[in-house]
Amino acid sequence: MDKATFHKKWYYRLLQGLFWSSLIIASITLIALGWFASDVELAGVFWACLLALVYWFAKKIFYYLMFKERILPNK
Repeated sequence: MDKATFHKKWYYRLLQGLFWSSLIIASITLIALGWFASDVELAGVFWACLLALVYWFAKKIFYYLMFKERILPNK
């Protein structure tokens, strides 16, 4: 399956919804925990940014396995 066909499938929107909603909920949770449970308020923002990087990398690996798309594009 190519990338354009995958983006037209009904389950693509479901996967996108799950991806973004879980990222948003986890980020808000990490920021709130960092704000209330830590002496350093920016700790939650740091962990939320780290989580976003992990999600970005997981998406890149998925696209590499499915479509042989390069993880880091050439300059």
